[in-house]
Amino acid sequence: MIGMRFLFILLITVFATISLVSASDKTRVEELLQVQYLPINYNAMANMEWKFNTLNVGNYSAIEDYIAITNCPLYSRYYTNDFLWQRIKEGVKRQLGYYAPQFTDRYEIISAIDLGRYDFQKAAFILPEDSQLRNVAYFTLGRINSLGTVCDRDIKEFPVIFSAVMNTPINLDNVPVTTEIAKSIIEKNNNSSNPNKRMAVMRLRLKILDILPDEKSSAALYTETKFRTEVDEIAIFENTRSNTPLWEINFKDLKR
Repeated sequence: MIGMRFLFILLITVFATISLVSASDKTRVEELLQVQYLPINYNAMANMEWKFNTLNVGNYSAIEDYIAITNCPLYSRYYTNDFLWQRIKEGVKRQLGYYAPQFTDRYEIISAIDLGRYDFQKAAFILPEDSQLRNVAYFTLGRINSLGTVCDRDIKEFPVIFSAVMNTPINLDNVPVTTEIAKSIIEKNNNSSNPNKRMAVMRLRLKILDILPDEKSSAALYTETKFRTEVDEIAIFENTRSNTPLWEINFKDLKR
């Protein structure tokens, strides 16, 4: 039979990522400057349901869904052990009650982007139409599969789709860089296997503010939760190995 120490370790893995509460304004500013952004996926968005109090921690069906979503190995191994499973659910309930308000609300999306041709008058790469962001105010953050199952469990308490509704639409049609940097990028790309595509990497960092009221509703074929979201940062990198962006714009409000 599994020991309580091992059980505690298993439960902790479900809640590995939390935001620490700062002790002072100075600490808060330092924390924001060093804030960590997690990849956006369905698992991460499931945490937001608890953070914004749309699910009751006494809802054991939701807790079972949540364990299946965020820790499939734990669910698969212990779901059939009724007595141990009950203890695990109670442990997760206590953990959610304590940690849910502290779940991180900052996430990032990494995607490929075609820089397009360089415009010498604007000193910028002009993005092709299929790489431009034009008044993007709504997009999907995570979704479950078409069968509505996770870890061989029919998910009932969580939506099929998590979406972002932007406070301010996102626009990006060019990437300003110096002619020296542009020349280096073009020369490297001319030696690549596909010189007609000047591929770079875009990093979009977001803050989830809350769940839109009356938006956690059921449609004909699926359920959806819409999060009110704002952009913290847009940055363009030459490749995934780059630490310094070619260009970036930062919207973070450090006064929060």
